[in-house]
Amino acid sequence: MFKAYIKLRFPIDDNLIKEFIKDSDVSKGLPVFRIIKALIDNDIILDSRQKVIFCNEYCLHHAKDNVSSISIPAIKGLTRERVRRLKIKLLQGFNKKFNFIAHPELKSLANYGFDLATNYLDISDDLIDYINKSERTNFNRLFITKVVAILYSDKYDLIGQLEQKSSTKNANSDNWQGCYIVDKKITSNIDFDALINDIKNRLTSRIEEDYALQFQSYLLNFIKTSDYEHLDLIAEIAEYILFNEFQLSINSDDCIVFSRNTKIQVIDYVLRALEESKKPLTVYELFDTIEQIYPGIAKSPESIRASCNRDSKLIFFGRSSTYGLKIWENDFSIKGGTIRDIVEEYLQNQTEPKHIDEITDYINNFRDTNSRNIYANLHLDDNKRFIFFSGMLIGITNKEYSAEKYVQVKELQIERKTWEERFLCLQKFVEENNRVPCSTGSESEIKLCRFMNIQLNKANVSAVANTEISKIFELVSKYNYEKKKRHTSTNLKESYSELREFILKNERLPRANYTDEKILYGFFYRQRKLFLEQSLTIEFKEKFIEIANLVNQII
Repeated sequence: MFKAYIKLRFPIDDNLIKEFIKDSDVSKGLPVFRIIKALIDNDIILDSRQKVIFCNEYCLHHAKDNVSSISIPAIKGLTRERVRRLKIKLLQGFNKKFNFIAHPELKSLANYGFDLATNYLDISDDLIDYINKSERTNFNRLFITKVVAILYSDKYDLIGQLEQKSSTKNANSDNWQGCYIVDKKITSNIDFDALINDIKNRLTSRIEEDYALQFQSYLLNFIKTSDYEHLDLIAEIAEYILFNEFQLSINSDDCIVFSRNTKIQVIDYVLRALEESKKPLTVYELFDTIEQIYPGIAKSPESIRASCNRDSKLIFFGRSSTYGLKIWENDFSIKGGTIRDIVEEYLQNQTEPKHIDEITDYINNFRDTNSRNIYANLHLDDNKRFIFFSGMLIGITNKEYSAEKYVQVKELQIERKTWEERFLCLQKFVEENNRVPCSTGSESEIKLCRFMNIQLNKANVSAVANTEISKIFELVSKYNYEKKKRHTSTNLKESYSELREFILKNERLPRANYTDEKILYGFFYRQRKLFLEQSLTIEFKEKFIEIANLVNQII
């Protein structure tokens, strides 16, 4: 049957036909690829020029002895443009050249072990090796796949990368990496080219965050008809192709996941830390949290502060270097910014000036403070955003108010409290916080700390009544409070020695968010500020430089 068909198809004699199948066990199937090679070698289906281009495109030796399109003109005396046109002509006429193998009488004699009940035919590496060894050929995967597709073209279509990649190719065809033999009932229902193009565009675009798409719902974008009968089969084939093309897998939730392809910045770790904590954190708390999980990501709390200040997804609270997520302003009773910022926002939405008590009631939804502190704070605003009227009324400068109804005042209106009132405020603070106020807290706490220290100074020289002395000492003695020493030359030296011992022991600078390190932290940063201002004496300038050098060596 084979001899009769091949003689009818090509003008060849019986001796050559015998060479085609010499030493082959045709009982196991006709050696289709050996027959093709013999036809090519004998210039029966390709002329000499086409043969060079064919070998360059489809033979395994192409990977090692690359006879490129650039070198072909030198071999055959052709221009590069002529080679390009010959190649296009050969590729376009591929099926016509080799379609003789699809004849039923010849196809029925081929046997490569394919299960034709499956939805796609897999051209494995083992199959390629078997064909080339058993039939003494040297064809590559592309050619073998295209020939198999022709053999079974009544049931299957060939899709994907249908020629070797080269610089002369159309850019769109570069989206495919391989080619696939897929059942016609699948290819007729989905546009695989559009699917591959979309996946490639997604993967090459900037992806800031991981995202997932429900796979079958996503595939509906590329379905050609409204018949979804074969959607499960389409999804199976599409998953197989996407894994081979892009190493993409469908997860257990039947979703295709597009992973982030941008570098993770320090601010991303900050956002994660805040999302997990569900509460505002200082830069020191953020640094410690990130350092525990991702060591070495952040260089210092100061680097975290710089990143936080530039990100619009964050809000800050006053001047304490405490940060939270901006979405919390909608979900919780939280508002970022300073007290002045919050007051300005509140007054912006009012038509008339508001009394300090009304403003305080609003501010206390977000901050723990009092009207006296707020009033003084607004007076200190460098940007002069606020206008003050008699009767403790406040407005903002970008609005106009009736001069007849409201009398503007320039001086700070102060309602002085008695000693007893201030002591009651101090007592309330101590009871609520289980500690005495310190000089590094909120504005109200700083004022209470100042009042307490003034009274202790007066008490030391018996400048206040005995009852007041006993009240102050009774209050602070419960917390073993000692008033800070004044900065004499002696205790400055002691502080430098204490700072040096701390750095050597802990291999870092003290931190303000650790209670037992606050004083040492404050000392170092006060000295640094004086050093930068060139206000230190020569003795303490040398001591500060010594500390700075120690820090550079250890940290």
